Amino acid sequence: MSRLTVYLLHRVTPPFLMALFVILLTLVLERLMRLIQLVTEEGTPVASAFELLWYLIPHYLGTALPAALFLALMISIRKLQQDSELTAIFSTGLSLEQIIRPVMALALLITILMAILVGFVQPYSRYAYHTAVWELTKSQILTNLRPGVFETLGPDITLRAETVSQGGKFFTGFFASAEQDGNKTIITAEEAIRVTESTNPDADFTLLLKNGKMVRESSTNNTAATISFSQFYWSPPLDKLKKYGLRGQSSREMTLPELFIGKPQQTLKAIPFLEVNTELHSRLVLILSVPVLALLAIPLALVGSGRTGRAYGMGLGIVILILYEKVLGFGEAFAALGSLSTWTGLWTPLTVLTVFTLILLVIWLDVTPYRHIMDKRHQRRHNKRMKKMNK
Repeated sequence: MSRLTVYLLHRVTPPFLMALFVILLTLVLERLMRLIQLVTEEGTPVASAFELLWYLIPHYLGTALPAALFLALMISIRKLQQDSELTAIFSTGLSLEQIIRPVMALALLITILMAILVGFVQPYSRYAYHTAVWELTKSQILTNLRPGVFETLGPDITLRAETVSQGGKFFTGFFASAEQDGNKTIITAEEAIRVTESTNPDADFTLLLKNGKMVRESSTNNTAATISFSQFYWSPPLDKLKKYGLRGQSSREMTLPELFIGKPQQTLKAIPFLEVNTELHSRLVLILSVPVLALLAIPLALVGSGRTGRAYGMGLGIVILILYEKVLGFGEAFAALGSLSTWTGLWTPLTVLTVFTLILLVIWLDVTPYRHIMDKRHQRRHNKRMKKMNK
């Protein structure tokens, strides 16, 4: 690794880490507020919000990494220009291509990291997030029970209460219908109280029912038994709701190899081809956008000449970055609906950005104010060689 490469990486790393931290913090704080609201409504500790947020970090890293690299390259190269370091570098006879090489090496490293992140880490972290949210909301079923409304929990359990008070702990006019192993149970009670100590250690919660009746219907012998009670402890059979399910409930929980195959390996759930295809192309475009954005940052950083020139290119770069992200978002949404093909909605914006980058780079290589320095350097070397030959 040359000294120039080490020096350029040394100049790029601090702004990259700073930009990554700021972008990630901005995205995380916005989501944290919503998660705190969710766990507060569910009546669970606020610490649960931070657990959920941890599972979302890979998702936000997928957005923050390309943006941070793009901004860091523009800032560092602009700083080199303002400090006249580019002039010094080119005066030694180094070419512009030698500036691009370490930049593209760094971009390649980030691209590989992005491929691992969006291809494998994000599907597992998203699955962990969905599982945690499912467990969180499932454990607070009674908190969300609305007065006078039949609430269906999966295909086999229905609950209803005339009144709900004390944050989902006390009910009047309680009704429940549950089916387990082909046997159906119907319960009515004047009052129902959620107790803290469950008589069934495997149950999610237990209710103390007062002054009611319970009807049990057996599917084996087609009989029904009615029981009246003054007090009865009942644990709803939530076995079928105990887990969110295997990974692969949606295309976003599928790894890149699974998307190429067209189906998740963990579950037999059928996911529409359009959804899988859109997710596959969206991830590939996101990965390939990294080197294009890194290359685009170089000419944009030098728009606005001189040490005191205004950084018009940096402002333009930020606008392009935001616009590109929005266009890809709309393209993905329309492609998922079938209104656009993935080639039109996703690959066309990447192609346009790539062509625009190459045009800017060619123009920059041709009209850069440092070219005359290199031309003079090469001319002096040529003159020396000619003098030696004449001797």
